[in-house]
Amino acid sequence: MNNRKNSQSDRLAELAAELEITPGLVFGLDVGIASCGWAVVNVDTEQIHAIGSRCFDAPEDPKTKTLHNVERRTKRGMRRVTYRRKVRMKAVRRLLRESGLWDNPSPDYFQSLASDTPDPWQARADGVTGPLEPEDTAAALIHLAKHRGFKSNAKRDTSAGDGGKVLKAAREWDKKLGERTYAQTLVDDHPDRKRNRSGDYRFMPRRERLVDEARKIITRQRGLGAKWATREFEDEYVKTAFDQLPLRSSESLVGECPFEPNERRAARFSYSFELFRLLEKLVHGCRVTTKDGERSLTIDELEIATRNFGHSTGLTFKQLRTKLGLSDDEKMPAALTEDDLKRDVTKSASKAAPGSYALRNLIGSTEFNRLVKTPDVLDRIAEIITFNEDESDIRSGFNRLDLSPETVRALMNGLSEGKFSKFKGTGHISAKAARKLIPEMLKGKRYDEACSTVGYDHAAARGVKIGDIRNPVVQRSLIQAIKQIEVLVREFGRPERI
Repeated sequence: MNNRKNSQSDRLAELAAELEITPGLVFGLDVGIASCGWAVVNVDTEQIHAIGSRCFDAPEDPKTKTLHNVERRTKRGMRRVTYRRKVRMKAVRRLLRESGLWDNPSPDYFQSLASDTPDPWQARADGVTGPLEPEDTAAALIHLAKHRGFKSNAKRDTSAGDGGKVLKAAREWDKKLGERTYAQTLVDDHPDRKRNRSGDYRFMPRRERLVDEARKIITRQRGLGAKWATREFEDEYVKTAFDQLPLRSSESLVGECPFEPNERRAARFSYSFELFRLLEKLVHGCRVTTKDGERSLTIDELEIATRNFGHSTGLTFKQLRTKLGLSDDEKMPAALTEDDLKRDVTKSASKAAPGSYALRNLIGSTEFNRLVKTPDVLDRIAEIITFNEDESDIRSGFNRLDLSPETVRALMNGLSEGKFSKFKGTGHISAKAARKLIPEMLKGKRYDEACSTVGYDHAAARGVKIGDIRNPVVQRSLIQAIKQIEVLVREFGRPERI
């Protein structure tokens, strides 16, 4: 054994000589968005060679402290919205012109239609019950295309901020409208004000309500003999005026697993990653002090602690003590006070099992327990919800799994009710790697020991190209840090580590 250690030390010394590494030399860096603090020390001689800071301009507005990339992204989004609105309104005007609404309308007339005609709100209200002149019909349909209402993405939490105000207003309109259209209600009940103001979104119906209003107008005009109001025109108008591009999936942007090739990191709220994270905390941080000394949790205690995983959102230290049946003489150094006992074992604000608990509540205990036997399916459900935003993409993903129609229906209902609003973010390993590590950690092995058992090198560093980092602020700070390292290498030589 000693001979092997000596040979390894000799090889490391030879490698250090080849690379011209200075023994004991360490660079310390503290990288921020406007500076890179640095220090050069020799841990062998306990000598500080130099310390300092590399400063550069912060990528933010000096007054508002808003990052430039945030401002650029906001303005780019506004330009995109403006462009798409322009294209949409041009297509609507062309559709009206080509529909034969009247014989020879000029393009200029359509451009100024909304301001030169009678009140479009009144035209929209009248069009549901009686005949409209061509000019009023065009004004109503153009007005509907400009003010399309609110289309909810209920997967995300919209209970706070402006999103909460919009969603609240849309729900109130759902109750208020009844059989009347939105325009009829405004004309009858709100003659003075019909538009939103900054921070006030009370006039915000759901888009589905306005689609229904447009169809009612066209259907009524068709019933009164309007030749232009065909079913084909109705469908084409609704598609042109109200369609929205589907939200893009982010699955292809998820980072790669450091252990499993061709696998991406797990959804943070997936069953296997949540269970893996809980076990990691139980093995590492939940030690028990007795009169005979300190010990880790036993295999039986780990099994008890993780039994019925997903039946609650979290596991506090107090609940853990109760589960394990610890006596008053058995203390947990991580939870010595009343406040500590109330904390979740994972010490995470999201608690131990919010994702698993949400799924179990929606699909029922029986179906959840059945799927626990195939955890890869449970993990895939969480991934589909986390990395997809469009409802049709999520439904398609569910249909490709071995799920019953009742389960798919329950999941989609939960989606529409916003039950998955917190499903975002990823873990640091893939769900496949977590599933391999869980059995070993249930045996009481630490994370590093479990990795070694299944053939993973937990200490291996994976190279990342700066061009692959999507955040420009992080890119810029790392480039400055690399420049500082190059200066230190020229001045002090190659370090053992950074």
